[in-house]
Amino acid sequence: MKKKLVNRFLGLIMTGTLILTSAVSPMAAEITVFTEEGTQSEENSYSDFSVTDDEDDSFVTIEEEPEESEEEIAIESDDGTNEKSETDDIFSDSESEEVTEFADAETRTPEKALTALYDAFNNYKIGTALAFPYGTGEGQYTNAKAFIQAEIEKIVPKSEYDVQFNYTGTLSGASGKETTMDTASLDIAPVHAAADTKPGFTGVTFSIGDKVSSKINLLYLAVKPLEVTAQEAVAFEAEQISFDTIKGTNTSQDQIVTALAKLPTAAQVYKSGDNEITLTWNLTYVSGTENCMTLDAKGTTTTVVRPNVGKENAVYKLEAVLAYKKDPAVSKTLSYDLTVPAFEPVVLPIRITPADATLTVTDNYYKTPVDASYISTEEDGALRKYTLHAGASSATQTYAWTAEREGYITKSGKITVKSGEEQEQVISLTKKCDRSGSNC
Repeated sequence: MKKKLVNRFLGLIMTGTLILTSAVSPMAAEITVFTEEGTQSEENSYSDFSVTDDEDDSFVTIEEEPEESEEEIAIESDDGTNEKSETDDIFSDSESEEVTEFADAETRTPEKALTALYDAFNNYKIGTALAFPYGTGEGQYTNAKAFIQAEIEKIVPKSEYDVQFNYTGTLSGASGKETTMDTASLDIAPVHAAADTKPGFTGVTFSIGDKVSSKINLLYLAVKPLEVTAQEAVAFEAEQISFDTIKGTNTSQDQIVTALAKLPTAAQVYKSGDNEITLTWNLTYVSGTENCMTLDAKGTTTTVVRPNVGKENAVYKLEAVLAYKKDPAVSKTLSYDLTVPAFEPVVLPIRITPADATLTVTDNYYKTPVDASYISTEEDGALRKYTLHAGASSATQTYAWTAEREGYITKSGKITVKSGEEQEQVISLTKKCDRSGSNC
């Protein structure tokens, strides 16, 4: 009797029909429907039920069992066994239809998925670059493309669409002489830097089949620099400086014949930030001819004047001092012994007529007339030998000359001197004419 009563009303419950407590037999049995709060409900939808008898067999109570989801409705029979309800299929079909409708509502078109990707990645400009989690642990990467592909799948899962990442160019993320990203393999490696390096891509698009997103001109990644100690930072900056980096057109330290290149006054990489390194230069005279080399007050520009023929070579010491700004005791000094060589002699014979004419030869290198100590006179003054020099860094040097004597027309000209012995030069002055036109 109890089992039949349950079967009679169960279909009504499934369809949300109003069920009220009522007498259904001469035994005055009742069916009561309870909500989760324990109150009677006029309308409800159930997924699980249990049916029990009161001890006096006068009431049958149907209650929803909270938090337990089973696909069958079990009804306890008189003999204690469970029987499957004929309404099982009602629950299964209904639930399946609801899930299908929800999935259909959530499915994006390829165009919408591509728009979502564009909107997300278009934010990664130089100042808001996408942080690159470098490493080999979980959630870390060593390749830029693999990382971006993982970021894509956070927005458009592979189960939804297979998205292709496209680009037309790469940015290596350089810091000094080092680069963060290999532009061929797209592998990432942190480098020495004062702040994050910014490798990236140009002309970025995303595609799903034949659908392509709008183009992102620049997409930047932010890669944390190598972690270094103060000593390591100083040592690194010291490695960036060598004679080759400052020599200019000079060939060796013992042949400083022209000014050095402009000396750097800031570290190459650690010029700011927590690991800032300071850089200063000092030039000290050691021996030989003085005033042949100078360093300006800013410590960046040198001048070089070679000693004249017969003078001693000039020797100087140039030092670069690198120090950790937060603790100057952590420092390193680089020293360069520099030699400014004196000129080699070039003898130039000059024959002048008349022999008593005055000849002035100006050295364009020193910007002064050739000193008398470099001039010897022979043949009553007609032949004069000048001990000159070639160029400071080239094979030739130009000299200006002027020859004059009272009653003669003054002449001027230039002489180019090369290394070695020079051929004799001849200078002849012409007499001036008097008013009568004679003595010409």
